[in-house]
Amino acid sequence: MLLWIALWGCGGGSADIDKADDTAPATETASDTPTSDTPAGPADTPSDTPASEDTPLDTPVDTAPVDPPTPARPCGGLDDHNGTVHPSLPAFPSPGAFVGDPNLDGSWGVTTHVDNVTNPTAGRGVIETTTWLPSVDGVPADGPFPLVVMMPGFGASRTGYPHFTRHLATHGFIVVGLDFPNSGFSDPAAHDLKALEAQAVLTWALQSGPDAARIDGERVAAMGHSLGGKISFYLAAIDDRVDMVVGWDPQNSGGPPCALGGVTGASCNDFPVAPNCNAQDPGILWQMHAESMTFATEDNLITPDDHLRARNFYRGAPSAAHYVHFGSASHAAWISDGQDSAITRTVHTAWLLTRLQGYTGLDDYLPGTGTWLNRKPRVDDHRTK
Repeated sequence: MLLWIALWGCGGGSADIDKADDTAPATETASDTPTSDTPAGPADTPSDTPASEDTPLDTPVDTAPVDPPTPARPCGGLDDHNGTVHPSLPAFPSPGAFVGDPNLDGSWGVTTHVDNVTNPTAGRGVIETTTWLPSVDGVPADGPFPLVVMMPGFGASRTGYPHFTRHLATHGFIVVGLDFPNSGFSDPAAHDLKALEAQAVLTWALQSGPDAARIDGERVAAMGHSLGGKISFYLAAIDDRVDMVVGWDPQNSGGPPCALGGVTGASCNDFPVAPNCNAQDPGILWQMHAESMTFATEDNLITPDDHLRARNFYRGAPSAAHYVHFGSASHAAWISDGQDSAITRTVHTAWLLTRLQGYTGLDDYLPGTGTWLNRKPRVDDHRTK
């Protein structure tokens, strides 16, 4: 119960998913000695195509994209299309059909190092990060590899999700996990500042971090759990360098936990990213160009308020979006390497391998059109738009 309370950033699942709602900084780095695991596989093919026509690689974007779509209606239907925008991914040769099971580790070994990134907001402390790198015999491979920026849930740590972070590194992704400073029960929510911290880590990784030369900055994803899921969407809404977003039960509240709002000076309806029907606020998700995938559950004990739940991130997405709903998972399910995490890992790994590395043969794992999820009793709905 203590873990559930710590992760109570904010929301749960949906009782009826088809029902409309009723209501770039300087840095200091100090790398650890890499550690190794397993043998390697082939590197990805680099690309010379820019990430987008209006977003230079090394320039953070903190305003809405040009000609954004109309904001999502706060009380719109789950499958409403709010726009037709898409991420601008480079063209690159396909490595061919994927062989194996995306739930299992790939062929790369993994090394890690820890770094501190300077916070763009004075007085908030450094941003602690861990990087997981594809490697050969303990030596980081040259790449270039797609980048994944990962953010944990409220009260959790970047190192608490190795079944996702390390796993993706074995499949040829560089994963940078970060912890938000000043993120305790007594601290203000400051989700806008947290989004800028995530953006600072992204800029550091692409420009001045020790692995910048190994990263393909034209293929970038953000992912996170609960609070971290919300900030992943927030980052994509303010920075067009993010092409893909994965949210593990992201929550749209202005926590720390809503019950502490009066203590921390935050309201549950602060900093909406997805549409918030209760506050009649469209949020800022409509600015996003990134393609997204939302995993959601129905944990009414932790997040009883419908307008703060994960499904609103799928509903408000103006770009291509995918949705997987677990009927009986807890909000904390993604911290442990259980059956819900295994399903999640399979699906988002297949999706990222398809979209960011160009592999074929993985469509059956994807929501909406694939049939693999139909055979998983814990999944009661999956869809795409």
